Amino acid sequence: MKTKLINLLAVVCLALSACTMPGSGGETGSGAYTVWIDQPLSGATVPLGPFALKAHAQNTDGSVQAIEFEVNGILLGSMPVDGSLPLVYAEFEWNPSVPGMAEVRAVAVRGGQRDPSAAAQVCVSGMVKTASLGIEAADCGDEGTAAAQPPEEKPTEVTPSALTLDFKFGASPDPVYYGACASEPQTLNFEAVLYDTQTGNPVASSQVSSVNMHYVIQNTGGARGEFLLNLPDASGGLYRNSLNINDKALSTLGSGNGIIEYWVEVLDTGGGTAASPHLTVNLMNCGQQAAATSTKGAGAPTPTFSAPPPPPVTNTPPKADTTPPVFDVTSVSAFDVYYITGCGANTITVEAYVTDDSGVGSVNLIVSYIGSGSGGIFVSMTPIGGNIYRGTHDVGSQAYVMFGGVNGQVGLYVEAQDAFGNVAGEDGGTINVLYCPG
Repeated sequence: MKTKLINLLAVVCLALSACTMPGSGGETGSGAYTVWIDQPLSGATVPLGPFALKAHAQNTDGSVQAIEFEVNGILLGSMPVDGSLPLVYAEFEWNPSVPGMAEVRAVAVRGGQRDPSAAAQVCVSGMVKTASLGIEAADCGDEGTAAAQPPEEKPTEVTPSALTLDFKFGASPDPVYYGACASEPQTLNFEAVLYDTQTGNPVASSQVSSVNMHYVIQNTGGARGEFLLNLPDASGGLYRNSLNINDKALSTLGSGNGIIEYWVEVLDTGGGTAASPHLTVNLMNCGQQAAATSTKGAGAPTPTFSAPPPPPVTNTPPKADTTPPVFDVTSVSAFDVYYITGCGANTITVEAYVTDDSGVGSVNLIVSYIGSGSGGIFVSMTPIGGNIYRGTHDVGSQAYVMFGGVNGQVGLYVEAQDAFGNVAGEDGGTINVLYCPG
């Protein structure tokens, strides 16, 4: 039976029409746990056949180890999750064998502790082809209880190629634009190189059923849209595709800046799946200030940067690298800078030592105007020799818009990413921004 597990950093509602969130059907167990079923909703009718059960679990300690799925008290499967995350998500494919009423639960597991969700009462019906709200099917009357059908014991099979698959992938350009643009790039290019970690060779296209790029357009105001783009085979383990982002960005955000979070998912011909880490590119509305949505330095989560698209494969790819770059902020030019001229330095220059055996993909300085309500401004840092990267930000050109003639502060953060998506970063400290009356 094919199962699939995805850990998400945000709640993605894939239920029939809405999520059963905590406080609306979820049940809080002992400790700080909350677990709830996203799909199916209680009171729904589902088809007699394969159907995905979906659930979230939340724990302020970030230590949920697995989500179990039960139907009519029978354990169908236990899906491991990333215990370092405060919010986790799992799916399990249920294949009921007879129609009737069924009680579905999700259970959050931590060691010997098991915390169940509220039960979803659903109808399994041979009279419907798709799931729907409301129990109206006649075969949910006196036909009895739908069989849970636990997974069959199967003999050991050859490990699918997807389980030894790794990725070198990226999207460009960064940033990408939408709206009434004159010459700014609005086409987003996705590429992925698939190779076997055991041999280091590209994965043969005969082993790959599909390669898809998931991408989520979102902003800090809560706007969100999730989309899917198929990546056709470009030979040599390379898969690529492009799309104009304008229509989807306008329909999702309307206006303003945001980010595009993206990741690769591969289905092999043996039915196995593999998913990459999540990366981001910046999405800018033409005519607005090109500020990213991250607010690093003002207490927000650390931003993530996408690697540039990898070149087409011309020889055997290297083994997968899981080690982040060696990284150190070596200098900050000043800790007091001014806006309006005549009092002192108007710019901040930051240098960092960065090196990586696989090659450095990008180094960025993020400048956040603390308390201004704006996002962090991304400044690309360039190599100047000796593995030193330098980036300069002109405070004088931004600070009056941000602070309006009063003193303030900016937070500095430097982050480097290698060619395999491994990230290292360091806080560059807080800089005083002083108004110069001239």
